[in-house]
Amino acid sequence: MTFGKKTSLLALLAASLIGGVAQAGVVASSEPLGSMYGAWSNNSSGQNFLVQFTLASDTAVTGFDIFTYNFFANVGTGVQVKIRADNGSGAPAGSNLYQFNDTVDSEVAYDPMVDISSVNFNALTLAAGTYWMGVSGLNSELSWVSFDNGGSAAKTTQRQLNGNSVTYTPGIQSLGFRIQGDAANAVPEPTSWALAAVALAGLAVSRRRAR
Repeated sequence: MTFGKKTSLLALLAASLIGGVAQAGVVASSEPLGSMYGAWSNNSSGQNFLVQFTLASDTAVTGFDIFTYNFFANVGTGVQVKIRADNGSGAPAGSNLYQFNDTVDSEVAYDPMVDISSVNFNALTLAAGTYWMGVSGLNSELSWVSFDNGGSAAKTTQRQLNGNSVTYTPGIQSLGFRIQGDAANAVPEPTSWALAAVALAGLAVSRRRAR
């Protein structure tokens, strides 16, 4: 077998797999547009928050970034992650789709008072639609910062919780966050696996012929 043929088969395999799983990135966000409005107590056993986000397609969600007051967001800080479906009326469902404990994986300065704290986790596949998420300190403080984005203080895309119970819509301007994930495909498409199988079969046949 010539070197060129082996290279083309390997390229087919790589292309099939790369086509199935795209590069991860920001799939939804509430980016700060104005000045810091406040840093709010965010504790999993007490006051904490949910924010609404929408996914245009099936997505493998891999992490959340929240804008935090920089004295409360050190790497290794324990957090509780919550994800809820929307109830169809622009409010969070009564129970969590996912709830798990994790830690802050990285902390990057946004300005002298605010950091972006990132929590990364194994991919969770969410279908296209509207969801609510929260990241709170695990029975400790993790201040979530809001920004004066020029709109109404009563943001309909945010809810304040007491533990897991929704209390009301807080008038705290816009909580800053980003959702990280892969919006192209949650898992490789069946056609991608088929191409990969063809490529592997071709390599196996070529190796037998070369002996």
